[in-house]
Amino acid sequence: MSDRAAERARLHRPLRPRAGRWVPYVLAVAWLVVFGALAAGFPPYPGLTVPDRVGFLVVAGAGVWLLVRFGAVAVLPAEDGLVVRNVLTTRRLAWAQVVGVRFGRDSTFGRLDLSDGTTATVLALQTADGGHASREAVRLATLVELHAHGDGRPG
Repeated sequence: MSDRAAERARLHRPLRPRAGRWVPYVLAVAWLVVFGALAAGFPPYPGLTVPDRVGFLVVAGAGVWLLVRFGAVAVLPAEDGLVVRNVLTTRRLAWAQVVGVRFGRDSTFGRLDLSDGTTATVLALQTADGGHASREAVRLATLVELHAHGDGRPG
């Protein structure tokens, strides 16, 4: 693989938060243990009925699902566009739709400026990640520039 192709491959790696990637999974395990124990009747509660136990399991399942979605946030760049996977939504964008990247002190999360005048929130860029998030925002902006000026194919 040529140096230029290797650099393009490095630029097109998925963008993911650091702490926002592992913390939700740790919390999901803890959530499951606590609500699983409650559903099993530990500590013993007098009068705990089957519907109560099922309710604990439903709450456990919903909480784990939501936490796993938090852990799965990412930006998945490709040569033809990018996929922005947030907690509840996944959005596919062509490179022509993305005109800029904003990340900094004015917001907790990154934003993409879109060609239709709207913005898209990027939960994968989180100020909680400090320098890592800043470097990833620069990498995303580099990708936007790369694909805005030319056909985006390796040369």
